[in-house]
Amino acid sequence: MTFEPLYIQAKNRTLGNFQQNDIETFNWCYKNLGIKSLIDTKVEEVNLINIKEIIHFLPKREWFIKENYMNSIHGYLHTSRVIILLQILCNIYHYDNKKVLLISAAIHDVKRVNDKRDRNHGLRAGEWFKKKFYKHFKYLKNDEVDIITNIVTYHETEYDKIPNLFLKRYYKEIVLLKVADALDRYRLPKKKWWPKIEYFKFDIPKNIFVLSKLLIYYSEREKLVNNKDNYNSIIKALKIIVNKHGKN
Repeated sequence: MTFEPLYIQAKNRTLGNFQQNDIETFNWCYKNLGIKSLIDTKVEEVNLINIKEIIHFLPKREWFIKENYMNSIHGYLHTSRVIILLQILCNIYHYDNKKVLLISAAIHDVKRVNDKRDRNHGLRAGEWFKKKFYKHFKYLKNDEVDIITNIVTYHETEYDKIPNLFLKRYYKEIVLLKVADALDRYRLPKKKWWPKIEYFKFDIPKNIFVLSKLLIYYSEREKLVNNKDNYNSIIKALKIIVNKHGKN
């Protein structure tokens, strides 16, 4: 069987249920994201990154419904980048209970069974968390368990289809998780699937879009080009970004 890069599969509408990034698609993203023009850019918001805090919330292999899905386009690297972006957004918008959102980011896609639409993957993750996994985080209060359960459940749902009660109660949390998740769409192998500014419910600093592209570039480069494992790809990417793109 002839190998087809992910971006070619997207073009030909032949994407399968399991989608994993590859070096050809990485190079396509590098070109189309304009990474060359960003490589020396300083991003003020990089100084809001706390690597030690991020490490505490990174996902574990056993959380994923299938082990190989750690390496899919909704796997470990995507999840970790959403955690990083959400940490930054929490700091920008002064959301104090960060652990609630960072845990939500860490589990939001772990119960996916495919890399297509996979309706109800948020519901599966929310139910799994509510029934047993919340005990992994012994410091959570009951209301925090409820917040995480609901925002994970509805992170994949269009705003107008989220029950009013939950949208009003958890509006800020749902929006922040949705925004962080959407910012990582630059990894997807088709331009029309990349983030659309009009989708966001509030103004996002332009630097955050730059940072999301750099996170994708460095983490995927470490994985695909330098053959690092998932964890070390993220840690190396964070260190490069902090040292190279942060403002001293």
